[in-house]
Amino acid sequence: MLGYLSDLGQHRLMSKMDAIEVANGQHTTPVLRQNILQATNQLHPFVALSGAVLNVYNKFAVAAFSPVFLNIAMIGAALLLTPYTEDPAAALAWGVFLGGLFQFLFQLK
Repeated sequence: MLGYLSDLGQHRLMSKMDAIEVANGQHTTPVLRQNILQATNQLHPFVALSGAVLNVYNKFAVAAFSPVFLNIAMIGAALLLTPYTEDPAAALAWGVFLGGLFQFLFQLK
């Protein structure tokens, strides 16, 4: 349990730092920046917890492979959604959200 809390704290800190870096982009408004940070804080623990539970049951491959879904969703959003949105950051945000959702659902099975 202590390992999970340490891992979760480290991941939350790093993901928050990444979110701040992305949120400080050129086209970001203060409201969008706050939404990015809030979504990061709400969604990240679920993926981290499910990965930690899988590691406890010696299912390392599932937790190691699941970030592939995040990468595919982000690339797909960049290629397919950005031409149809006014703000490319919004398309990438949807890609991150969907990738995280697919990642979490893959770890549930």
